[in-house]
Amino acid sequence: MDDGVIAGPTLDAFNLRLARLAKDEFSQEVEKALCREDPWHFLTHYVITADQHPPPGIDPYRPFPSHKRYLYGLTRAWVENPIIVVAKSRQMLVSWLFCALFLCDAMFKAGRVNVCQSMDKDSAAELIWRMTIIAEKVPAWLRPKGWPAKDDMQTFKIQFPGHHSKITSIPAG
Repeated sequence: MDDGVIAGPTLDAFNLRLARLAKDEFSQEVEKALCREDPWHFLTHYVITADQHPPPGIDPYRPFPSHKRYLYGLTRAWVENPIIVVAKSRQMLVSWLFCALFLCDAMFKAGRVNVCQSMDKDSAAELIWRMTIIAEKVPAWLRPKGWPAKDDMQTFKIQFPGHHSKITSIPAG
């Protein structure tokens, strides 16, 4: 029976790969191009999520769960369709997925404006918090010039002024 699970990276393997890339400028440029062309590459090679309720003594940061096949399907749907609607339930990492996808789009493509909507102001701020966590964990060489801009949690924005892209999170209502 297929439970939808394939092998995923460990944090140690993830960090080892990043350490090797830190010294190779040619490979860094190749990686930037791959991330620009394929968000799944960005997700599976550079995105770290934070467990908001980790067990005591356990590191809350983990590589993006590439072993969950439905996240790959949602990523492909996002890439291939200008508008998608996703009915989701809690604890499926869908919010983390779309935060990472919006961030990837704004980081690697100039002139992008991404907007995500949530239930209320607290949820809007949490989406910006998630994107900030991801962006801070991405290697400095992968981030666009001009980041971090002065992100304002009160206005729910992340901006990449070096290439005029931004993400805004808005509360419903």
